[in-house]
Amino acid sequence: GESIKYFEKLKENGVLLTKSNGQVPSTILEGQFDLGIGPHDSVVRLKKKAKKEGYEMPVDIIWPSEGAIVIKRPIAIIKNENRSDKKEEIAEAFVNFMLSQEAQKITNSFGFVSVRKDIKNQYLPENVEKYEIDWEKATENENSFKKQYEQVFQN
Repeated sequence: GESIKYFEKLKENGVLLTKSNGQVPSTILEGQFDLGIGPHDSVVRLKKKAKKEGYEMPVDIIWPSEGAIVIKRPIAIIKNENRSDKKEEIAEAFVNFMLSQEAQKITNSFGFVSVRKDIKNQYLPENVEKYEIDWEKATENENSFKKQYEQVFQN
């Protein structure tokens, strides 16, 4: 399918897979690679650190002409009949705080795009096509994707 072709093209181009997305900008910054695919927020944090510590930051964000994948970071309270009312209140207060303008300004300062409409998106350009992951389809096809991945990268 399409996923195996994508994996094959990545391998042909000498891709290195890191243990976490956050390592991608670091490997570029260290000069190991010229280009990487990863989340923009880790680059934002590296740029802020460079500015604060007074050194030049040779890494920047390039948005693919094809578009960018939107990776949401959800928050939820897991249903638990045994949780006390007090702990339930604390959990609800935490979720409400994380969605508040105050907390969203904090997460925004770390490079994350806010879910709030009253906090300006300063990272993801408006003209970039945005793609959402179909988690249901990804979950249904997880084993197939893993087998295709292993077929390409473990040979």
